[in-house]
Amino acid sequence: MKKVFSIIFVLFFTANLSFAATDSATGEVRKGYLGTLPDITQRFDKQRSEMARPAFENVPTFRDKNVLKPVPRDNPNYVDLMIKKQKLSPYTTDINDAIPMLEAIVEAIKFNLNIQKFVARVNAFNDWMTYFKQRYKDQPEAYYISFQKLVEVDFQSHYVATVKYESQRYNPYLPYSGEGAMYSPASIAKQEQALLKELEKTITILKEVK
Repeated sequence: MKKVFSIIFVLFFTANLSFAATDSATGEVRKGYLGTLPDITQRFDKQRSEMARPAFENVPTFRDKNVLKPVPRDNPNYVDLMIKKQKLSPYTTDINDAIPMLEAIVEAIKFNLNIQKFVARVNAFNDWMTYFKQRYKDQPEAYYISFQKLVEVDFQSHYVATVKYESQRYNPYLPYSGEGAMYSPASIAKQEQALLKELEKTITILKEVK
């Protein structure tokens, strides 16, 4: 009996506490839970703090300098595009055009290309030199070492090309003695090697022109 009475008492107390109460001042019946709720503010503040953290902080290599791209000023391609380089002078531009022509003649000598290819490359250079000398003959550039060396190899290459061509064309009729000695294979080979040395010296000088 005591057990039943205890159960009834607990139910009555809980029902009054949870569902209804009368306001002593107004007499209004209020419904709902009237107990004390736990303070969960700190728990939610902690969750909001964790959610606000940048997700990439959890990536181990995010700040690894070895996987980061260089900044623009460290990137040569970017610098070349953004920085205006000093404009080349017309003379330097012409010198740059001469270099590959001289290198082509060097190649013809070193690899013993046939007479037609050798003569064609020399003629292309000689024709270009006609323009070059005409353009700078009355200019200060005519006194530059680079200009003088180009004039020298222009004459020398033309001479060697002429001798090689004539030796092939008139070979059956030329004795290799007296005046004909210059057309002998040994003489032509010697002249080619001398031209080769001058060409290489001239190319080195031209590449230093700025």
